[in-house]
Order: sequence, then C-alpha cells, then structure tokens
Amino acid sequence: MQSCGDLVDGDTLKLADVDLGKVAVKAADKQKKPNKLCPVDRIIRYNFLEVHIRLAEQKFIKSKRCENFVDAMRIYMEDYCAATFRGIDAHIWRKRVLWQEDCDLAIKR
Repeated sequence: MQSCGDLVDGDTLKLADVDLGKVAVKAADKQKKPNKLCPVDRIIRYNFLEVHIRLAEQKFIKSKRCENFVDAMRIYMEDYCAATFRGIDAHIWRKRVLWQEDCDLAIKR
C-alpha cells in the first residue's frame, strides 16, 4: 500500500488503517462456519476486495471527498492503485507452474 503514491498519507488514511481493514475482514470470517477453502490466517479474493473497499471508504467517504462508494472506488483504483497493480503479472505462477503438462496429466488422472 505504501507503493501506491500518497494513498497512505498519515492523515485521511494511516498504515494502521490498512492493518485494521484486514483484521476486520477476517473477524467476520471467523464468525462463519469453518471452511478449509477460506484459511483463517489469510485473505482470499473477496477479502482482498473488501479490504480495498474499506480503505476507499476511510480515505474518501469519511473525509467527505466522495459521497458514495462507486466514486470512492473509482478514485481509489484509478488515482492510487492502477499504476502499482499494472506492474504486477498475476499469471506468472499459472504460466510457470499450473498450466504445465505434468499438472494437466495429474488432474486428469
């Protein structure tokens, strides 16, 4: 999050808010029925999205810069996260490990 420009500015959004967002998301998961596909100590896709929504709310809605979540998320993603996320190839592991013939054969067996 610190590489996303001045997103974490110490005023409207602090580094502690990032940690609290993750803790809040996982606390909600702990109240649900245990599930081996949703590890207690890690965030998964929908947790990741919820953390970002919470951060956008903290940064833009609570500071009165935006009035709704749509605008807050648009600004959050376009102005702060897009450049950082654009530089990450999310498919490296899939290309190098998962989408290989030996994995395909193991899955077919």
